[in-house]
Amino acid sequence: MSDAPLPAPELPGVGGLLAGTLLFEAPQSLNGHGEQNMGEIAYVSEVRVERLDGPHRAAYLPGDDEPTIYGMHGAVAEHYGAQLGQFPPHASTIDHLVGAALG
Repeated sequence: MSDAPLPAPELPGVGGLLAGTLLFEAPQSLNGHGEQNMGEIAYVSEVRVERLDGPHRAAYLPGDDEPTIYGMHGAVAEHYGAQLGQFPPHASTIDHLVGAALG
């Protein structure tokens, strides 16, 4: 087994659109020879992200009728050099990742 990092998945993007599919596999098991058997695909998450303006993105997530809007606010906006009032504040992608991890 190699310790080399896996290559990043290629996500097709055209005209500000980014689409991706994330596969989750069921747990793997060891066969009689100490090797792992591939698990079955348990879930496929298909997400489409559309660039709106500036830092704003609309993410179309499974199970939601309306897109989730990502942007920046406060310290995140300051870090990226946005001027106060330059863009309407929205939760950033990192906010959503932290919320998902805590949820």
